[in-house]
Order: sequence, then C-alpha cells, then structure tokens
Amino acid sequence: TSSSTTTTTTTTHVCLVGHSMGGAISLMYAATFPEHVSKLILLESWGPLSKPSGAVTNCIRKHIEKRQKYYNMNMNNMNKKNTNKKVYPSIEAAVAARLHTVTLFPGNQTLSPKAAHEMVLRATTTTTTTTTTTT
Repeated sequence: TSSSTTTTTTTTHVCLVGHSMGGAISLMYAATFPEHVSKLILLESWGPLSKPSGAVTNCIRKHIEKRQKYYNMNMNNMNKKNTNKKVYPSIEAAVAARLHTVTLFPGNQTLSPKAAHEMVLRATTTTTTTTTTTT
C-alpha cells in the first residue's frame, strides 16, 4: 500500500513506499506532487502511464485535490455509521463476491479461494444475521 497523502498547503516531505498497485499510486502521486515527496520506493510496481506526463499529472492533481476537499468537508462523518458497506448473507457469499471482483479487472488476474477468504475475514464485521464488508 502507499503511504498517506498530504494536503497541497503543507511543506512536509514524505517518503512513499508502494507495492504493486500501491506503487503505481505512489508513482502517480510523486509525479503529481513532487514538492511533497522526498523519496519514492517501488516494489513490483506497474510501469508509467501511456499519456503525456502533463496530461496525466494535471488530471491526477485535480482528482486528488477534489478528493482531499471532499474528505476535509466530511471529516465529521468519520464516526458515524458507514452507509457504504455492502451486506452479504454469509462469509461464503462475501468470498464469492471477492472472487468475482478479480475477474472484472483487465489482464489474467487470479485469486485463490483461500486468499479471498482471508481478505474477506480482515475486511468484515459479522453480526448474527449478516456479514458487512468494506470495499
């Protein structure tokens, strides 16, 4: 995973460490906000995007700034009930949904049922009647 983001008004320099998709996100963040990044460490990361750097970084910058603004506006909602959670009738149903999600991404990605089960267990809250997971 990539390390935390900074706001556009800070002078803090961070060292980003990213693995796999986290590496790609760290790379894009570093390209978009070089003034915030002192070091970048990528492990088994994706390669660069195939668009001109100016177009990519401007798009990413706008998106991150928009998300940061949205996040700042909704900080007070963090302690409220998360309504974005999906509810599954069982752990098995949540595992099946996770296994299906892998097939939606491009490429020849796979995920073993055992790995999917472990991922679901880490991301779920089980009640007496339903299983709730964050996505």
